[in-house]
Amino acid sequence: MLRNFTNRPKNPNIRIWRYMDLPKYISLLATRSLYFSRSDLLGDHFEGSFPPLNAKDRTTYYRNLFRGQDWTKYNNVIEKFSLGQTYIHKLVLPRVYINCWHSNSIESHAMWELYSQREKGIAIRSTYRRLRGCLPMDINIGLVKYINYSKTSRSKIPEDIPIAPFFYKRKSYEHEKELRAIYFNDLNTDEMKGLNLIVPLPDDYFEKQKKGYSFPVDLDNLIENIYIHPFVEPWLLEAITDLTIKYGLSSKLIRRSTLERTPLY
Repeated sequence: MLRNFTNRPKNPNIRIWRYMDLPKYISLLATRSLYFSRSDLLGDHFEGSFPPLNAKDRTTYYRNLFRGQDWTKYNNVIEKFSLGQTYIHKLVLPRVYINCWHSNSIESHAMWELYSQREKGIAIRSTYRRLRGCLPMDINIGLVKYINYSKTSRSKIPEDIPIAPFFYKRKSYEHEKELRAIYFNDLNTDEMKGLNLIVPLPDDYFEKQKKGYSFPVDLDNLIENIYIHPFVEPWLLEAITDLTIKYGLSSKLIRRSTLERTPLY
């Protein structure tokens, strides 16, 4: 299967942020790795799906295979091919693992609210270039494209690359300005041989797939700065600083959020 697909940012030095609660920050420090969560466990049931135009074009594509003939005779064949395409993408769904970042030149109040826990959050600031340099090249990294998934939409996603739909999301998520690193645990030879376009997936197929993968990273190269929640209590700031030093990073990386500054009246 083709697997390289990404919407690389034009500027490799764009700033990216990973907002997290304290336990996830401790895990990052302790394991020195980034965790990639299985796509079907991220909470958006549209992950890896296609807009309606894709389904329509699948039928058109297969009908064109029989151009010049009475294609109505081949309705059953066309239906099986279309079902097979859907089957393959469902097969891929639990084998795609994602690590999410927020792309922005500045801090985001919305991201603090969404991903930090009771004023105890941390945000890692990095760049696309730094992230790319820390991860294996078979991990695809790119910006998410936000499209309309309604029946009247003219949006379409490439179907010849299994991970392509995972770089698209609904417009209702546009505020996330997401950059994703995606690992695809590809199908092995036996699984490819066993594909049957009209047989349902085994009942235990999803249960057999790992819930996530951790990839080691060089934190010194990955992290540009560490931002602390704007309303963190002094004792917690001190504790986070001590933890950061304990795990081998410099306290100079730590910044108080700019959102806490006293307003001028």
